Formats: sequence, C-alpha cells, structure tokens
Amino acid sequence: MARILVTNFHKGPGTGHTTYIRTLTRLSGESEHVVGVAVAERSRLYRLLKEHGHPHLFACEFPNRVLKRKKDFLSSIRRFRDIVREFRPDIVHTNGGADLFVSLWSHPVARPYRVVRTHHANRKIRSDPYHRLVYGRLTSANIFVSDSAYEKAVSRGVVPHNALVIKNGVDVDRFRPMAKDDGLARRFGIDEGTFCFGTSGGTKFYKRVDTIIKAASLVKTQRRFAILVLGGPNPELEEMARALIPGKFVHLGFQEDVVPYISLFDVGFILSDAIETISFAAREMMSMGKPLISSTYSGLKENVIHGTNGLLVEPGDVRGIAEAMGAFLAMDVETLGRFSENARLHAVEHFNVRDQLLSHARLYDALARPGKPTRGLVGA
Repeated sequence: MARILVTNFHKGPGTGHTTYIRTLTRLSGESEHVVGVAVAERSRLYRLLKEHGHPHLFACEFPNRVLKRKKDFLSSIRRFRDIVREFRPDIVHTNGGADLFVSLWSHPVARPYRVVRTHHANRKIRSDPYHRLVYGRLTSANIFVSDSAYEKAVSRGVVPHNALVIKNGVDVDRFRPMAKDDGLARRFGIDEGTFCFGTSGGTKFYKRVDTIIKAASLVKTQRRFAILVLGGPNPELEEMARALIPGKFVHLGFQEDVVPYISLFDVGFILSDAIETISFAAREMMSMGKPLISSTYSGLKENVIHGTNGLLVEPGDVRGIAEAMGAFLAMDVETLGRFSENARLHAVEHFNVRDQLLSHARLYDALARPGKPTRGLVGA
C-alpha cells in the first residue's frame, strides 16, 4: 500500500488533466492505495472532487513563472509543506512543471516522498543543467501517455531515467454504444436523416475544428450532414461556419457528461496539430462505437487503424479531411456498421481504464518499497 498525493497546477477547466487525475482517484476504491489530491481551489477539478466527497482533497496553488511571483511561490511552499505533514505521502505524483517545482523544492534536502511526473504535453525535454538534474536524478519515475510523446520528448534532449509509457484509458462500460438521444437531437434540430460528424475534443485553437469546417465546404454530396462540436464558446468558429457551411454547424456547448451528446455522432473527429498527446476524447468516442477521422499528429495516430476503425489524415490537410468525410458519407449502412464495431472492439481491447490503473498501481507499489533503488526501476 502507498499513500499518493496527486498534484495539478491548473486553475481552470484543465480538461485532460482533470480526467486523468479523477481516473487516478479510483485507486482509492479499487486497491489498498490511498490517493490525495492537491489542486487550486478555484479549479474545476477541485469542485468536482469536492462534490463527489473525495476524502483527501487539499487546496494549493502552484504558481508559474516563479522568479516573477516569489511571494506566491513561498506561500505555495508553506502550504504544500502543511499538506505533506497532514497527508504523509509516500509518493507525490506531479502533472506539470509548476507543481513539480513546488514538490521538489518544498523539501530540497530531506524529502520524505518520491516524486513521479506525468508528461502530458507533447514537447522535447530540454538538455540544460536544470532539466538534467530534475529528470535525470530527482524524479523517481517519468510517465508518458503515448509512444509518440515519449519519442519526441527524448529526441535530442534529456532521456529521463525510469521512463515508461502508460497510455490513458477510458471507462469502456460507461462509454459504450447506445441509441441516439432523441431528446437532444430534437433540441438541436438534428433530424433522423442527417449524418453527424462530431467531436467531444473541444474548441481550443490546436484542436483545428476550423479545418473540418473548411473541408465541409468542399464536400460534394446530396446527403444531409452536420458538424457537432462539444466545448467552450468560440465565436470565430461559429462565424466561419455561418459563412462557409450555413446551417451545418451545431455548437453543443461544454458538458460535464458527454455520453448522451456523443450518441448523436455517426463519425467522430480529432484533428489536432499541436500539444495533444493521445486524447481522452478520441478514445471515449471510439469506445462508444464511433469511427474517427483523426489527424496523424503525435499519439493520435496510435488510436486508429486506418481503413478499419477510422481514417487518418495529415494535420491541417483540408482536402484530405474532405475526402475522408466524403468516404464516410458514401458508405452503406453495413460498411459503416463494421467501422463502428471495429472502433468499439479496439477500444475494449486497448483503451480499458483498468489497464491504466493496474499499471499505475504496480508503479506505486514498486516505488513505495523501502530501500528500493529508483534507477532502473522501470523502462520505456
């Protein structure tokens, strides 16, 4: 058994991080591990965990740009030390540079816990003295959530010791195929004959929803279709859609429970060209039996078998996206059904959250063993 304190620096929605950390808290109910969470009080993650009565929840700020915010940093150090005294973690599992920095320098000499870092961003690890010290010596394990993210991180940079890939999983029992939600369809004006391309991946700039709007304007078909988008407001996308594909763009808003909204999709899409590592949204949609149009960016290509459970396109390739949309629109019911079945089967076999939790539990067990050396503990 280990006591794990999971930290997160996000003050706002932190959508992917929020899903990831809420997943880790399941270990408290499914194993002997005790999971605490330290996060900013104004964050969505703090609110959700509080609403669900998580027993070990701590408010703590993790400021960025330490040199410009020295008072905030010192305040966070004091608060974090108080949390450590109360919770007594064996392991602190960090999820960003800011919380990693606080966890390391709160106890710079006699550190009573080991430090784990999950690398959620898709970037290289710089090979300067600080990063060599942190990732070569001070962290006990470095987790990457896709093979592609690991390969990019270490290319011409620091190769962290004790690096391993644990891919993000989804709850395949919750995200399962289901009939379209007729009430939601009526609410958003989607009739039975409209073929729906949809995403639950959000509207941030790197999600490149603009590319499917542009692609839709190139598609030549007699079949009615619409583009459905879950996520925060984005007036620029809506203005573009009104100009290029009037009547075909439906903004579903930000929803805590995306399941009934995904039920409206015939085909999902994830078209990111930056930042994204593997995408919870992609895996949730596939688990619900939605084949994907996916960009090949980073770990996104690891989700899809081209021509079997989805179609892959190069990032930013508007014409390629239009061709993929046209291919799905031209499919007969039987062929689309095979794509959908293959998406679900692939998700059940490869995306099950229990595999992710088991890998984390094994890592925590190994790190918590008294006297266990950290170097060489795990491998990529």
